[in-house]
Amino acid sequence: MSTQLLVDGVAALRTDGAQGVVAAIQRHAASGPAHLPALLRGALLAGRPNAFDVLRLDRTWQRAGRPALKPAPLPVAAAIVADWTSEGLPRPLQLFAAAMGMDLSVSTTPFDSVEMQVLDPASALYAGRPGVVIVLLSEEWWQRSLGTAALVDDAAITAAVDAVRRILEALRQHGDARILVAPPWGESVGHPGRLLHLPGHRGRTLARLEILQRMQQLCDQRTALLDLDPIGQLGRDRGLGLVSRLRARIPFEPDGLVCLARQLALALAALHGRSHRAIVCDLDNTLWGGVAAEDGFAQVVCGREGGDALGYRLVQEHLQGLLPLGLVLAVASRNQPGLFVEFDSHPGFALRSTDFASAQLHLQAKSLSISRIEQDLGFASDLMAFLDDSPQELVEVLLTHPWIDIVPAGPTPEQTLLRLAEAGIGCIATATEDDLQRHQRLGSRVRQLHAEQSAADPEEFLRSLAIRLTFSALDQANAARLEQLFHKTNQFNLTTRRHTAAALQAMVERGGTVVGVHYQDAFGSQGLIGAYALVPGADGEVVIDSLLMSCRVLNRRVEDAMFRRIRSQTAGRSLVAEYLPTAKNGLVRELLPRWGFVQAASDGRWTLPAEAMGTIPAIHATIRDDAVEG
Repeated sequence: MSTQLLVDGVAALRTDGAQGVVAAIQRHAASGPAHLPALLRGALLAGRPNAFDVLRLDRTWQRAGRPALKPAPLPVAAAIVADWTSEGLPRPLQLFAAAMGMDLSVSTTPFDSVEMQVLDPASALYAGRPGVVIVLLSEEWWQRSLGTAALVDDAAITAAVDAVRRILEALRQHGDARILVAPPWGESVGHPGRLLHLPGHRGRTLARLEILQRMQQLCDQRTALLDLDPIGQLGRDRGLGLVSRLRARIPFEPDGLVCLARQLALALAALHGRSHRAIVCDLDNTLWGGVAAEDGFAQVVCGREGGDALGYRLVQEHLQGLLPLGLVLAVASRNQPGLFVEFDSHPGFALRSTDFASAQLHLQAKSLSISRIEQDLGFASDLMAFLDDSPQELVEVLLTHPWIDIVPAGPTPEQTLLRLAEAGIGCIATATEDDLQRHQRLGSRVRQLHAEQSAADPEEFLRSLAIRLTFSALDQANAARLEQLFHKTNQFNLTTRRHTAAALQAMVERGGTVVGVHYQDAFGSQGLIGAYALVPGADGEVVIDSLLMSCRVLNRRVEDAMFRRIRSQTAGRSLVAEYLPTAKNGLVRELLPRWGFVQAASDGRWTLPAEAMGTIPAIHATIRDDAVEG
């Protein structure tokens, strides 16, 4: 498809949402598929698309041969366990998953066979070995325990939670899949007295809230609850309703089913490290009303006084509210750099200049700003969303960074706010401490990079960082973060094997070693940023199953410290390693030969003989070793 399609599609996205994008694609149907992924992603992120629009988008995607909508899509196998007719869910779920960087295969279980499939270790559910099991229980299922009366007995709540506990325990016992489970999502026909709380009884809304809280307590590092509130926000006619329930035994109307598919895809993306990590924001007519360079900074519109000023204030508050969830904010603006000096002086702003990990203010192209932000933050633009009020700027960025997601701002602040809120950016199923500290840690990284760029002597700069590395073995405290690293790390990763915490623990039990690396320097802590896994090989050799590291600490020789520890741990034994190339991990292509490994012609594996110590440069770091030797 021509550039004109991109221009027309982005303009239509801002004015007409998904429906406008579909129309633009149809007008340019003969032009080829070049910009189709960007427009499909934009349409799927835009608001809450209705079932008809999603059907048209899916047909467009299928006719184009299901092209990748994100680079190097991650294969994910999911099984849906539901007591209702769920056969219509996989198709939109696969489309939304593709827009979030996953190549999803989905299986479903027969109607009303939840316990039969889950409790039987020989069932088709376990035979398929899914990576994720999605448990979706209908209103009728919950009524088996809760009954249908307006007031729910406390004992019935306990019985309902116990039934869920048995399902989760069986899934954990019979398989190693991650589990996404939906709490009760409401009722198609409500009862009065929803908020009553009497001795031994509760109204049905309070009963659902109590169940939700108890279900959260049942979750572990493999299990997460699904956020289905957006379905209720569609309203009874579009979300939960009677028509589909009575006619097809589906608890959702068509738009509600599509919304469920998107919420599931967002949760899967979060579990597999494919959710957005950063929002790059324009300033003028995006975070405030007006053009600062023309109107004067003191005259831009944002504050609590109502109208557009309050609207822009709410946009800023929404963005600021995402920071505790691990989202990172950055700025790409065609303004003079000095403008940011005045940022904190505006009395109506919610955001502060320190809320932005990277700020690019200049008069050059915004695509250049995105490239610099990628360098600052240490990850690619496919994990970013770009918020701007100018369709021309959105197009210019997409032509250089086709995998970034766009969120059109304006023309009014309330439209910006709704698009941001409904795009699902920041939707996470689980979070580690590292996620919650990402904003602060990336801010430290940016300050460190700028200091490095101004340093005259690289070796002296490394010494001045006062790097402190701590090696720690796999344990309960770091298992969730290690699993996350294995699933999220794409660039500095020798094999990109996606081990779960359970698989890593099994590796240790079979005689292997799993070690994580924590990083801290003069600019602050970067948390647990690296890991390696060793397994026994043939004839006493040791195999490096995995070695990976966050790009936040590139050029600090952390990988060399990891290898030095590996060689010390395996002294007197041959080391065997593999480099499994992907579209993203070219960064480590020369790592093994740099360390002295020699590639075998027979099988392509790399070997370091028992008597060789390898080639390791000077490491300017203090190392604490808390790992137990495996």
